[in-house]
Amino acid sequence: MAIFWKSCNAWWDVRTIDLMLNLLLVVGIAGDLRAATIDEFNEWAEKRDVAAIEGAADPSLAGKFAFLRGQGAFGVGRYGWKASEIKEFVGGRRFVVFHTALTSQDYGDQVFEWDGRTLTRLVHERDTRGVLVRDLNMKLGFETSEKRVDVQATVKFENVAGAKDAFFVRLANNYEVKAVFDDRGGPVPFRQGGGVVSLPVGEGREFSYSMVYSGIVNRPRFAGAIVDGEVMLTNDYWWPSIGRLPATLTTQSRVPSDWVVVGQGDLVASVDDGAGMKTVTYRNDVPVSYFSYSAGDFKSSERTVDGIRYFVVSRVLSDQDRADQLEFVVPVLKFFGSLSPHPYREYGAVDTPLYGGGALEAYSYATYGTGWLPDEDPHEPSHTWWGGVIPNTYLDSFWNESFAVYSEGLYAREGSIGDRAARRRAFVDPAVASPAYQRGLVATAGAETGGLASTLGYGKGGVVLQQLELEMGTSAMIGTLKAWLAQHPVGTAGDWGDYERICGPQWKWFFDQWIRRTGWPTVAIDGPVVDGEDLVLTIRQEGAPYRFKLEIGVEEGDWREEYVDVIPDKAGVAVVRIAGAGDAKRVSIDPFDRLLQPRRERLGYRWNESARRMRVFDPAGLVDAEQKLDALPDDLNGVLIVGDPSQVPASAALWSQAGFVFENGRVSLDGVSVDLASGGAVGIVQIGPEKFVGLRCGNIRHDPKMGIASVGLVDELGRFLTGRTLPRTIGPWVFEVGG
Repeated sequence: MAIFWKSCNAWWDVRTIDLMLNLLLVVGIAGDLRAATIDEFNEWAEKRDVAAIEGAADPSLAGKFAFLRGQGAFGVGRYGWKASEIKEFVGGRRFVVFHTALTSQDYGDQVFEWDGRTLTRLVHERDTRGVLVRDLNMKLGFETSEKRVDVQATVKFENVAGAKDAFFVRLANNYEVKAVFDDRGGPVPFRQGGGVVSLPVGEGREFSYSMVYSGIVNRPRFAGAIVDGEVMLTNDYWWPSIGRLPATLTTQSRVPSDWVVVGQGDLVASVDDGAGMKTVTYRNDVPVSYFSYSAGDFKSSERTVDGIRYFVVSRVLSDQDRADQLEFVVPVLKFFGSLSPHPYREYGAVDTPLYGGGALEAYSYATYGTGWLPDEDPHEPSHTWWGGVIPNTYLDSFWNESFAVYSEGLYAREGSIGDRAARRRAFVDPAVASPAYQRGLVATAGAETGGLASTLGYGKGGVVLQQLELEMGTSAMIGTLKAWLAQHPVGTAGDWGDYERICGPQWKWFFDQWIRRTGWPTVAIDGPVVDGEDLVLTIRQEGAPYRFKLEIGVEEGDWREEYVDVIPDKAGVAVVRIAGAGDAKRVSIDPFDRLLQPRRERLGYRWNESARRMRVFDPAGLVDAEQKLDALPDDLNGVLIVGDPSQVPASAALWSQAGFVFENGRVSLDGVSVDLASGGAVGIVQIGPEKFVGLRCGNIRHDPKMGIASVGLVDELGRFLTGRTLPRTIGPWVFEVGG
């Protein structure tokens, strides 16, 4: 501006100069940036023309529009983008909102400040502008024929930073705000662009607004959906949110009297109005970042155990399937309740085809896509703690998905029914590295990193926690989980750094190498050398070396496991000693694939990996199968035989080879016996080099869960009771020693 002033006549005032500068910017004289209209931004958004938008944006925003070209962690962006303008009533600032159909736990609308000509800065969703949502009271009404929900949301805000002008709340862009009122009933001015709503800051540190809005909810298997007989707001952003930060919630919904309502939290009241309708109230006093809601003409089953009401609702599940689900879930919740008390009076499951193929936690219940249940699922219930008691916004990382994936294995090893020693072998999660692990950090892969966030959060993060359990021991690991749940501030979102602080500074090396570094160890192992009564291994690493505990299987007739600490020198070399293994016949390094590595070769003797691919001989018609055989072939390789020796006499030698004993209607393995009327046996038996046959018998209503075990006994729900898990015996990390 000073240079321009010197080139002008002195009588021009500052206002004239500002007008000239604006004109020059519009015509492109003042720089390379071009001015753009909101219509142009919308056109470019629809075309996903990143280059055109960057041409009308400050250079510092280069790369900030990549969201237009890709999809989010759960598919945000698949329905295309639009751009809308917000000009705030207070302060007069202008913003361009790039918006699209949203689904939960993914990134949302992208907001950029706009000077009327160019985009000047990103207003990230983390930027609360000094105001937080503390509590929501949502009154819901539905017009199912129009797929519409009508909402009156009374929102309690807190001005935590002395904000004086305006702030944003966010919804999905299918919701249109009709009016906003203050706590005295006076109108509050607002502006909306996409799902972003600008509101003036209220009086005082705490203030409340009532927002009246409606939305067409019609994204089945992606976000929310409304159909005849059922409403599902789950996976939609149907509540006002700031920064995805935790809040408490009350829902009051008016529905037909014969409907079942599943709200988040605990049921408070259900009042029938006598005219075929009722109002159902739920209260969620646990501040969380995400909310779900379902209602419909569901069939419902429930039971109460230790003061907790367990329920299952569905329009398609049979009475038996709902009953089985109630059997599955009780021990799951008891186990996680031993880490920290379950914070609700109830826990349940909603089964619906409106949801996608997976499931979504709601802390007091979970929503499952039809085809999943009944199932002994620890993942979604564990989110009551990982995401509920300790909330996650998903904007910074998917840490709670890592903990939920890890919790699947932890529950299977430590919490479920059956022999614990056998379970600890059978339910190791093989740690298989994905090339994507080279592209990002577990610690910082939030929703905006798209599919990488899911890959790292559900993948690497989970097996890394399993490695931490190996490093510190199961009891100590469970102790850290309990301590985090006990000490984390209520209503505050958590992340990896919070858990690291609980573990203590002695574990900083672990988080540095596994959470804050890409990739995995590149390991080469020199064959073992016998040194007296011991075996000695030399382990070499390329690149930045890792420190890790390593499991080693030692075959001396039977197999046993030993553990060594690999602490490399500066050259990446570590020499480790296996005490008392000098007479071993064979050693298998990392025999159950705990260490994160590229996929390693395994024989086909793991039940869950092998049985599903086999052709089925099932003379009694006990199981469903796509590839059925009318008779046993001469070559049994790749065949699953269904029936005990009394039903299929030709299988008797195979059952005996696998270690099973049949007597008086029961089957036994390693001293454990099961009645064939209320459980059964399964196994994979090797019948030649790389040739395997499968076995199954008994009354097993659901697919057996065997982990990586090869043979085992299960109850009638398919839950593992005992079994045998063989180490990996082929590949470059298996060495013949002699003995």
